[in-house]
Amino acid sequence: MRSTLCNIYAEYFQHFVAPRDDVVASTPSRLCHAYLLYLNKHTEKYRAELQGKGKKRDLIFLLHEQEARFEHELRWIKKVLRAYEFHRQCADRQREAIHKEIEELKDGELLLWLDWKQNVTLPLSHKSTGDEYWASSRMETSLLGGIAYVGRAAGPPRKVGLLWVSDILDHTAVAAGLQMQEMMTRCLGPLSKFTRVSLWFDTGPHYRTVDLWSFLAQEWLLKENRLDLLLTISYFTEKHGKGEVDSLFSCCNQWLCNATRKPGTRLENVDQLIDALRAGAEQDMRQDPPPNGMKYVITKWDTVKKPPNLWKADAEIQVRKTYCIKLHLAGERRRVVFWNNHRFSDCSDGERFSVALSKPRVPAADRSWRRGYYGTDKWRKAFPETNTRNTMVTRLEALEPYSRLEVRDSTSLFEKRAARYLAKLAVGKARKTRRRRRVQAQREAVDASSSSSSSSSDSSSSSSDSSEEE
Repeated sequence: MRSTLCNIYAEYFQHFVAPRDDVVASTPSRLCHAYLLYLNKHTEKYRAELQGKGKKRDLIFLLHEQEARFEHELRWIKKVLRAYEFHRQCADRQREAIHKEIEELKDGELLLWLDWKQNVTLPLSHKSTGDEYWASSRMETSLLGGIAYVGRAAGPPRKVGLLWVSDILDHTAVAAGLQMQEMMTRCLGPLSKFTRVSLWFDTGPHYRTVDLWSFLAQEWLLKENRLDLLLTISYFTEKHGKGEVDSLFSCCNQWLCNATRKPGTRLENVDQLIDALRAGAEQDMRQDPPPNGMKYVITKWDTVKKPPNLWKADAEIQVRKTYCIKLHLAGERRRVVFWNNHRFSDCSDGERFSVALSKPRVPAADRSWRRGYYGTDKWRKAFPETNTRNTMVTRLEALEPYSRLEVRDSTSLFEKRAARYLAKLAVGKARKTRRRRRVQAQREAVDASSSSSSSSSDSSSSSSDSSEEE
C-alpha cells in the first residue's frame, strides 16, 4: 500500500505517525485503524495539493481510486484482526474465571474439569516387537480424565484425579454423559450433598452440544428432583485447552513409561494398562498423600450397549455463541428446565428461557459402541497344536509342488556362508602353496646352474697352470 501510494505522490505518508511497537504487538488492529484515519484525513488535502501543482486529472483520479481500494481492504483486515484479538481476550477471560471459581469454592460446591486424552495404543512394551507392526495386533483405548475440586469449610478445595479407561472409542456426548454420571455416583457423590455443581470443558463437539445439556438436566436435576441445585456448564474458547487436566495426562504418560521401563514388560489389554496406571498413582500418593495431595481414582468403564432412550431438548439457542449456561428446575415434578445463557462465566445476568425435554428412542442398529480392538487374536505368535492347521502349513501344502527348493534343507544359511568362506580360504591357501613351490623350484634351478658354471671354471684354470710348468 505504501509503495503504491508513494509512487503516485511521493510525500503521501510524510505526516503519518505509527503506533508504538508494543501497542501494535498487543493489538495489531490499532495499526490498521491508524492507516484508516490517515487516509480519511488526508484524502482531500493531497488531492488539492496535486491540483495546485498542475498535475493531470488522470493522476488525481488514480490516487483516489487506490485510496478507496486500500481503505476497503484495511477495513476487512481490521475486522479479522479484531476477531482474533477478541478470541484471545475471551480465552484469558475464561481462564481467569475458572481460577477465581476454584479459589472461591465453598462447602457443598463441586467443580469438575473434564477432557479426553489422546488414545493409548496397546500393546506397550519396553522394546517394539515385530508383531506390533500389524493393525490387527494393535488396540486403541480411550481415557477420559478429570479433576474434581470439592469445596471444604476451611482450607483450599480437595482435589481428586479421575481416569476412566475403556476400549469404547466413542468420544461423544452420550459417552461423556454416562461416564460423568458414573463419576458422580461412584466417587464424588451422592449428588444430594452438593448445592452447586460447575462443569468445565473445552469447545469440542462432544461437550458443546444440547444433547449433553439435556442428559445432565434429566439425570442430575429432573431425576433427583433437585430444585435447590444450580448446574453451571462453562467452556474454554479452544478445542484443546491447556490446564490441570493436561498435567494429569502427563502423569499418565510418566506412569506408563515407568511401567514399561523394565525389559520384558508388555501391556496387552485394558486390565494391564489400568494396573500400570494404578501402580504409578499409588506411588505418587505415597509421596504426596491426600488430602493435601491429589487423590487418584482409576476405573475401567464398559457398557454393552448405548441407552435405549436419549434425552433431547428443543431449544432455540446458538450453542457456539456462548461460553456459559446455567440450568435449574422450573418447578417440582415438571419436565421443564430453565436455561440461563450467561455467555461468559463472569457475567451475573443472563437471558433465561424454558426448555421442555423429550425422550426419543434410539434404533437398535445405532446402539452399538465403536470398539478399539479386533475380534480375533490370530496375531499372537504361538506354535500350532497337534492336528491343527495354520496359515503356514496350508501355504506349504498348496505351493510345495511349484517350489524350486527342497521342503527341508538341513543346512542353514549361516552354515552355507561359512562353507563358502572356508572353501575360498582353501583355494587361496592352495594358490599360495603352488606359488611357493614354483618359486622354490626356480631358486633351486638357479643354484644348480651357478654351481655347474663355477666347477667348469675351476677345471679350465687348473689345465692352464700345468701347461705353463712344462
